[in-house]
Amino acid sequence: MRITPESIDEHTIQKNLYSSILPDVDLIIRPGGEKRLSNFLLWQCANSAFYFTDTFWPSLGENDIWDAIQAYNANTKSCQS
Repeated sequence: MRITPESIDEHTIQKNLYSSILPDVDLIIRPGGEKRLSNFLLWQCANSAFYFTDTFWPSLGENDIWDAIQAYNANTKSCQS
């Protein structure tokens, strides 16, 4: 099936991504102190929350994940008020 340039919209892009059967990302945890995404899931994380930590990936533990989830929940609650 050919796609014309005029027919390309957000829905066309979304349904042609490898991850089209998965829900969009809610939270991205970026370890290692970097404040960038490195082009990771750019389309899928357009409305995501970001949590940056200085802890490097091999050392990232349960407490770090819990801190990220708590920050996400606090941010979500403040946005709903």
